[in-house]
Amino acid sequence: MNLSNSEQITHSTIRIETLNENNEILSTGTGFFFHFIIQGKYHIEVLVTNKHVVRGAKKGKLVFTIGSEENNPKYGEKFSYIIDNFETSFIFHPDNEVDLCIMPMNEIIEDASKKHRKKLFRISLGESIIPSIDRLKELSVMEDVIMVGYPKGLWDEENNLPIIRRGITAIHPKFDYNGKKDIVLDMACFPGSSGSPIFIYNQGSYALGNNITIGNRIIFLGILYSGPQMTAYGEIKTRKIPQADIQFATTNLMINIGYAIKSIRLMDFKPILERILKEKRKK
Repeated sequence: MNLSNSEQITHSTIRIETLNENNEILSTGTGFFFHFIIQGKYHIEVLVTNKHVVRGAKKGKLVFTIGSEENNPKYGEKFSYIIDNFETSFIFHPDNEVDLCIMPMNEIIEDASKKHRKKLFRISLGESIIPSIDRLKELSVMEDVIMVGYPKGLWDEENNLPIIRRGITAIHPKFDYNGKKDIVLDMACFPGSSGSPIFIYNQGSYALGNNITIGNRIIFLGILYSGPQMTAYGEIKTRKIPQADIQFATTNLMINIGYAIKSIRLMDFKPILERILKEKRKK
């Protein structure tokens, strides 16, 4: 594979489309690929997103980039995979307050390969880049972060690539914001970005304590799920413009703050996958 670390990050995400019965788009969101290591030897790849992205969706579409025999992306060559019973294909986090869900990918990958003869290119994030509590304590209050996803459904449709946004941590990542395993970001977070992975990604050097360290660093901080909005109240008035009377109303305004679930919450799925694997092996 001939991709840099930053390029690999962009291929860890996928645009999620929920569809109606005519395969027309109802909404969009972001998902990303992650693999769990079960019992030290079984690798289970899943698609991760937010519950609210898939809740109520009867059909969903994932747009993959085709991979070459050398395991490189073939830009411009895409394969759309439509999934029926989309919501029920996901395993929801057992805590109702945690807006995460996962969908095992093995059957989709096998079906694309055997039935459609397509090799689906993707990069799966791993457990090794989830920071420990000790590593979080080493971080600065204000760390530069990036978010990879599809804000307002925007994407490079021709090359099937996401949009990368930048920001900083708004509180120290070692803290659980308001008692939840959340982090807060100073970043423009729009609908469609739900489910986007958040990274600390440094190239060349980075601050560690009061020192500067030479090298690269990738830390998977969390998964975006929401952000506060400011409601602009006001009186509705009618203004005269040529050939029409237009009523002007108030609207909600983003305040460029995002809430993300800490990546460690993904590990809550591991016992669930272990049980599923155990049941399958019995059969």
